[in-house]
Amino acid sequence: MNKVEQDLALVLGMIQQLLDREMTEAEVALATISFKSGVQTGLEWEPNPNRNN
Repeated sequence: MNKVEQDLALVLGMIQQLLDREMTEAEVALATISFKSGVQTGLEWEPNPNRNN
């Protein structure tokens, strides 16, 4: 599983948790902070001009 697939799985898991039960504001904030800190570098990815991306 590559980085994009891992990030997508994480996001989908968080959405599923939100749908499964009502999270408290603190839980939502914590999940958001941990997601942003863990995925930030992945979102800054730039295509390699030497490859066909």
